[in-house]
Amino acid sequence: MQRPVIVFEMGSLNTRVGMAGDETPEHIFQTLVGRLNNGKEIVGEKVDELYGKEEMELTKPVKEGMIDNWQDAELIFHHGMSKQLGEKSDWSDYSILLFDHPFTEHSDRMKSSEIILESLGLSGLNFIQNCVASSFAHGETKATVLTSGDELTYVLSIHEGRLIPHTTEKYSKAGRDLTQVMLEGMEFSDSSNYDEYTRMKFARMAKETLAHLARSGKSVSTTRFQLPELTNFELPDGNTVRVFASTRLACTESLFQDEEFSSFVYYRIPLSDGSKDERSGTLILNGGNTLLEGFDKRLDAEVTRAFHRIGNVSVLPSIENSAWVGGSILASFTQFSLISKREYEEMGKQVLEKKIF
Repeated sequence: MQRPVIVFEMGSLNTRVGMAGDETPEHIFQTLVGRLNNGKEIVGEKVDELYGKEEMELTKPVKEGMIDNWQDAELIFHHGMSKQLGEKSDWSDYSILLFDHPFTEHSDRMKSSEIILESLGLSGLNFIQNCVASSFAHGETKATVLTSGDELTYVLSIHEGRLIPHTTEKYSKAGRDLTQVMLEGMEFSDSSNYDEYTRMKFARMAKETLAHLARSGKSVSTTRFQLPELTNFELPDGNTVRVFASTRLACTESLFQDEEFSSFVYYRIPLSDGSKDERSGTLILNGGNTLLEGFDKRLDAEVTRAFHRIGNVSVLPSIENSAWVGGSILASFTQFSLISKREYEEMGKQVLEKKIF
């Protein structure tokens, strides 16, 4: 009998944790570690509770989707497991599904396995590509996937539920770049004295609430006059910040400001059978950036405008937490393959190469 599976997605901005088979993650918290002056380490939501009340050093264990601080990553793993199962439960009764990217080194999977199976004592694990998991959430096994999160944007193709080698390409902008544009256009009161971390947090909140995409590049000016010239955005501490219509548009238009982004996506959609220039297939949108209202319609319009005809391409709107949802679906299958702790101890990295999804 297969043990229950924890679905654990540690992203650059947020970490999502829940049980396989559930429709949404039970816990979402920042992938962030704080170290207080007394040496105590705090994680996730505890950082926001104490930030500003106590002095602390902040560190991010994940950058551009890759773990680069394993001490902090272990704290995130432990925090997520504690929230999901509790400190006193027997974690050896559970297995785990982890997420990675096409850029993940095999040595990183080995280190994650070491933490999960040795330090935390879970009974088994497996890995899945973030983009492949997203395709499962959409019910697709053959598609081009555009992933755009806080620090990383890339496109790749999948076939029969697996990544097609050498199809992965990175793009130069991601969610943090859009947040920075929003921040630069926000007008804080003269009396406010927020540090960089707090300002970026507020700008990200404003972006997620106020960022607006015009239906096309040609309609940006028209759209600006349809929006209120000035919006007073209330911050969590009760203060307000002024956000102009031009900033609400500039934030998202910075991604679509020229044809480079449209070309980046278009030329990674497979050619139609027998065609030299017409492309066809399914384009799946994945990641927080693609959740911005109207993103799917704007991308469809930009590609169509730039290349006049796109062939038979279906653009699927982004689903919130889509990678986690897809992982939850996959890990709930009775035939889902896991690497057991015993296999790991006996075979080491060879078993990862053999059984990784």
